[in-house]
Amino acid sequence: MPKAKYGVVGHRNNANIGDDIQVYATKLLLPSFDYLVDREHINTFKSKDGEPVAMITSAWWTWRKWNWPFSEDIIPHFIGFHYADHELAKQPGSPLKYEHLTGEGMRYLKAYEPIGCRDMFTMEQLRKIGVDAYFTGCITLTLPKMPKKDLGRYICAVSLNDDVVNKLKEIMKGTGIEVRVFSHTRERDPNMTWEAREKFIKERLTIYQNAICVVTKKLHCSLPCLAMDVPVLLIKEMEDDIRFSPYYEWMHFCKTSSFLKGEYDYDFVNPPANSGKHLETREKLIKSVKDFVDRVEAAGDHAERLKKYRHRERRYIFWQEGLLKETMDKWIPHLDANLEEIYMYRNKYRDMLEKYNLYNATVSIAETEPPMDFLERDIKEDYRYKKTAATFLKSGNIDYEYENIWYKGKKFNRSRETVIRYKNAFDVLLDYERSQKNEIKWLRRCIVQLRRNHELEPEEVKKNLEKLAKYKSRQRRLIKGKSIKIKKQFSSNEEFFSATEEE
Repeated sequence: MPKAKYGVVGHRNNANIGDDIQVYATKLLLPSFDYLVDREHINTFKSKDGEPVAMITSAWWTWRKWNWPFSEDIIPHFIGFHYADHELAKQPGSPLKYEHLTGEGMRYLKAYEPIGCRDMFTMEQLRKIGVDAYFTGCITLTLPKMPKKDLGRYICAVSLNDDVVNKLKEIMKGTGIEVRVFSHTRERDPNMTWEAREKFIKERLTIYQNAICVVTKKLHCSLPCLAMDVPVLLIKEMEDDIRFSPYYEWMHFCKTSSFLKGEYDYDFVNPPANSGKHLETREKLIKSVKDFVDRVEAAGDHAERLKKYRHRERRYIFWQEGLLKETMDKWIPHLDANLEEIYMYRNKYRDMLEKYNLYNATVSIAETEPPMDFLERDIKEDYRYKKTAATFLKSGNIDYEYENIWYKGKKFNRSRETVIRYKNAFDVLLDYERSQKNEIKWLRRCIVQLRRNHELEPEEVKKNLEKLAKYKSRQRRLIKGKSIKIKKQFSSNEEFFSATEEE
């Protein structure tokens, strides 16, 4: 067998630049950067000629919880691991929790114990389900300082609410210090090369490095600032955000409502230094990666021996079949509950919404009536014409590219087909769930805006609901009977790494 190559987990179709900052931080600690492994398709990743890929797992896991466990080509080093609970984190994702960390999913984690976690919440939850876990912190805490440059006198306001930005500008009047406003998100571009992504990340980190201070509500803006020794103030309303423990204690923090009232103790002209509480965690992270690299290098051509879990296709398929059926039954009621909440807001504030032509712009975003004649007979019978389940289990309109491997035995082949169909269905289900959750969020926001300011222009309010349009494209195509081809990402990295950006 060949020597192991090195991979970094990332998300190619991301909007949050924090994902790329994590990739950049991890890359700096490894001898080479050979693969960018998509966290959302971690189970189907294929390396060149099956060579082993040593990978640091520091990341946010994951929208597609059913794509678990990791590909057999990966040798994982579990540090900086955050397993998302969307409901507790108040995120518009699936209602699934730890169902997929059972059976083979649990065996995989147990094989690589102890699991190093990015936050206390993940550590505690893994321990509750019987996994040996400990706190390691986030890989972005290992970032080096960026070059010092004369970019002027300014503070950075990153992904803050308009009210907070306006308050900051008011505070800084007459100081000669500019408030520069940045977003920690950008337009999604899955074809953007790593060269372009890295260039963008280095430029942004350099801007943060040379600021008088950085004010933000984002985790992967505040933690890099700690790493680069840039004074940072976290302004955030949610003190119970599960992703920020123990980081609230490591930096200066103020609740949004308190800041707007002037109840804060922070000098923006001469900001206080960070506490330095992150330094011990930073050194341990760097050492952990170094020790892992040393083990991989020492293994040489025998890197395969570092794998602690043996993939068994038949056992995996039979486990997944039962699990996906069970979690589908748990998921479907959430869609009905989401619609009920949307209807509640529409009915309660109908007069107000109709006045601004917003009443008919709401539920249509999160509800689609499928033509029943598209559905397969067995699906109709299994789910008794339950429209949501039947729509999502429709197998003909979503065409995944997958390796066509068939084993002898009708039971296995039938189970494998069922698993493929369910996974396709779950991807569509995720879009529906997220569109409904986002509609609830923006509908609430519209109502708050209208109640606060009755002179608000209707077009200004409509912008909020229009942001949901992007979630509907796949659903519309599905209902119209058009084929949707979803290619697995990162089966080959050649084009992604070889493309060159023009100056």
